[in-house]
This record gives sequence, structure tokens and C-alpha cells, in this order.
Amino acid sequence: MTPPACRSPKLELLRRGGALELFADGRILSTSQDWIRFRRISRPAPEIVLVGLGLGGSTRYALRALAVERLLVIERLPAVVELFRRRHPVEASDPRLEILVAEFPGDLPLEDWTGDVYDLRFPRPVPLRIRAREAL
Repeated sequence: MTPPACRSPKLELLRRGGALELFADGRILSTSQDWIRFRRISRPAPEIVLVGLGLGGSTRYALRALAVERLLVIERLPAVVELFRRRHPVEASDPRLEILVAEFPGDLPLEDWTGDVYDLRFPRPVPLRIRAREAL
């Protein structure tokens, strides 16, 4: 599912001070150190949703260290998803991982989701509470 208004931005990878940074149309999206902040607030869970893929460090950490059975990553830019798939083919092919190209919150199938949801788009990752649609 690709958002209709989503155009392909110009992506750039720059290495500065030992960290890799991802830019889209000149705006920073992610750094290779973002996963460290996610690690501090995350906890093992069978199901996790990550909003924002960035360079994929948090996704890789969740697959390796959080004992997830199902990981849904929501990313609005198809070019970021393709970059992740090229840079991390092993993790991208992990059967526990589903990457959905969509806007968040948008019309997403999260009404039956029982796991943790983290929004990685903010300057710092934050856990979110998602309630079933019937409860809204």
C-alpha cells in the first residue's frame, strides 16, 4: 500500500563523526545511532510495531534482541524501504518482518494488535498506546 501523495525524495547517506546519516531532500531522517535510544525504552515483546524505518538500526535490534515473533514497520517513503532492503538483505527477508509503506496513523490494520508500538519519527523514540477501533 503506497500513499498516493508520496513522491520519491532524493536520499543521501553521509558519514560524519563516525555515524552514518540519512537525508531526504536535505532533511535528516535518521542516523546510525538512533537504535541506541530505541534500545533504552524498548522491551521484549512477541509483537512490535515501529513507525519509521530510517537506516533500520531499530528494526535490526528488534529482530536480534527483543525476541519478537512479529515485527511490523510502517514507513511512508518507498525509497527508504528499498534502501533498507539493499543494505540489509538478511534482515529484510526475515519472515517475522513485515514492512508496510503507509502514513501513520492513517487507515492501518492495527485494531487487533496486541504488541508494543514505538514512534521512531520523533527526535526521541516514544512508546504509543493503540486501542482497538471498537474502544475508540
